[in-house]
Amino acid sequence: MLFETFRQALTVCEDYDTTITIGGGEPTLHRHFEKMLLEAMGAKIDGNPFIITNGTQTRISLILARLAQNNIIEAELSQDEFHDYDMVDPEVRKAFQGRYRNVTAYHDPIPVGRYRETIRKESGGNEKLFRENIRNAEKGSICCCYDWVVYPNGDVSQCGCPDSPIVGTVWDLQPGESGCYKEIGE
Repeated sequence: MLFETFRQALTVCEDYDTTITIGGGEPTLHRHFEKMLLEAMGAKIDGNPFIITNGTQTRISLILARLAQNNIIEAELSQDEFHDYDMVDPEVRKAFQGRYRNVTAYHDPIPVGRYRETIRKESGGNEKLFRENIRNAEKGSICCCYDWVVYPNGDVSQCGCPDSPIVGTVWDLQPGESGCYKEIGE
């Protein structure tokens, strides 16, 4: 995501008095992550910015843990088979234990990214079986994001479901209903 797009997404969050979650992929790898985090911390929003990390960037992960411990942000460490938890420095794991939450696989993951590739491998090259397994995984998935999701190109979808409709961009979003579209209707 370009920094300008991120800044506009923050403006949308301020305009709609909503919270900010930074995740999707590994946000700490973005070349402007620290600048984006400072911008999010300074935004006029309801509550603290929420960051989800896989913890593989030790220095920044320890900083995120300290910020969360001091109630400046909310931060969670992803801990499931799709997030390289075995590669996380034990000091980071320890820093994310205690007062605040650690993410575990609390729902069936949405079949994208590494999970989608796992389904592809388990389908043994059979494209028909792969498509069937993806459909079954999508049926079992619970929307991980019950509010708008901003994609790197600035598109905004109604929620985090893979087939959620695009409702605009951060540049032209009009007021509308948010929430999981499967629950409120398309």
